[in-house]
Amino acid sequence: MPKIQIIAFRGTGGFYNPKYQSLPGLLKAGHVGFKFEDDPIIYGFHPSSKAEEQAGGEDKLLEALLSHEPQEGVLQDDTAIFVQAYQKHQTGERTKVWVLEQSVSDDEYQKIKQETMQWYNSGKVFMYNLPQRDGTFNENEYNCAVFPKLLNITIPLDNGKVYEYIEKMIELGASEWQPTQD
Repeated sequence: MPKIQIIAFRGTGGFYNPKYQSLPGLLKAGHVGFKFEDDPIIYGFHPSSKAEEQAGGEDKLLEALLSHEPQEGVLQDDTAIFVQAYQKHQTGERTKVWVLEQSVSDDEYQKIKQETMQWYNSGKVFMYNLPQRDGTFNENEYNCAVFPKLLNITIPLDNGKVYEYIEKMIELGASEWQPTQD
């Protein structure tokens, strides 16, 4: 049976710490993506570059999200950010990257992959937001952690809180991820 991986890391935190100022927002926040066994790309859902531009840059975008103002989000190739998180963890940051595999039927795999490719290639827009304190989302709003369920990918936790999500992944048997040398 083919496998789909959920890949996640906890962010460095320190959004306003000068030590982390130059890091991408996803590295500071933490991120969740998913990967197909026959595709090297790790797909992640987060605000589009257009949303960042319209907000006035990454810091302003973060302010809007912290105020729970939904933003345009799209599936993106986030492979590089997971590699960067892995590299940061090697220097002592808390960005250890975890992977949880799930087997699906051949038909389900093809269906999920086909829909992913369609959404990725067309830049299909969904609304991105951070979860409320209680782990809920407004209707038709998602973050990187809960977005995969739209594709019928089983997710470990439905509250969108990356730290708790990773804890649940570990409980379910996740292992440490590292970049492959393709």
